[in-house]
Parts: sequence; structure tokens; C-alpha cells
Amino acid sequence: GYSDIYAIGKKTYQKEKAIELGLDEEKIIDFTDKDKFPGEADVYFECSGTSETLNYAACGLKAGGSIVLVNEADAQLNLFEDSYDRILKKELTIKGSFSSHFDHSEDDDWHYIIRRIEQGLDVEPLITHEFDFNDMIKGLELMRDKSEDYIKVIGKY
Repeated sequence: GYSDIYAIGKKTYQKEKAIELGLDEEKIIDFTDKDKFPGEADVYFECSGTSETLNYAACGLKAGGSIVLVNEADAQLNLFEDSYDRILKKELTIKGSFSSHFDHSEDDDWHYIIRRIEQGLDVEPLITHEFDFNDMIKGLELMRDKSEDYIKVIGKY
């Protein structure tokens, strides 16, 4: 239901992928050019787990907005005092979303995404690497070492 979506990143690969997936280039902001961000967002998905992006999220939300933490944090995550004050004064909500919810019910995340794929959601553009299940260690090493740009790495039987 969101209509005014922006992507903020540092990597050219991320920008190219966002454009390929249909995001207007005007709404892709290089993280080093924060002045381009239009300001008061409703929801901010923090996907890199760094102090810099968490603090940026706290500054970019309107009152009553939400920060959704999606990625694991760096070794040490620092929340700046002015960001902490904004969270309090703007009454922001911070939510965690790690991986997915699976409980075998028709309402869990796995069943939801399966229904969306059956309805035509195309996930293929997000899969950048496929490894035979027996070679999946190579995929895990790629993600750990960040030796190549990737979005989703999957193993196949």
C-alpha cells in the first residue's frame, strides 16, 4: 500500500538493481547525498545494520513513524543523542524483522510469499546467484566475504 518509495544506498550495483526493478531513478539516493532525501517518511526499513543508517532513519521519519530493523547489526552499534531525542519526541516505533515467521499456518510469512508468487510476484530478478546444493559452501563464502555483489544467493537440488 505504500506509494512514495525511496531507496538509499552506497553501491552502484544496488542503484542499478533498484532501477531494473522499476524504481524511479529520482527516488534513489546516494547515502553520501543525504540532502536529496525528501524528509518525513512514514516507515524506514534499515537494512544495513550500521550506526550511520540507524541514526539517519531516526532523522528521516515523521512523528509517529516506524523504523524496521532488518539486518544484523555491526559489531558495535551507536545511537547518537540527537537520534535518541528524535525517537522520544517524535514517538517513533522501532520494530525488528529477522528472517521470517514460520509456524505452518496459512498466515505465516512463507505462505504469504508463496501466495504472492502464485499471484504473479516475480522474484527472479532478486536471485543473483544459484549454486548446486552440494556447492552451497561457495555461496555462503561469497556472502561472508562479500567477494561479489549479490542480492539473493540460493541453493538448488
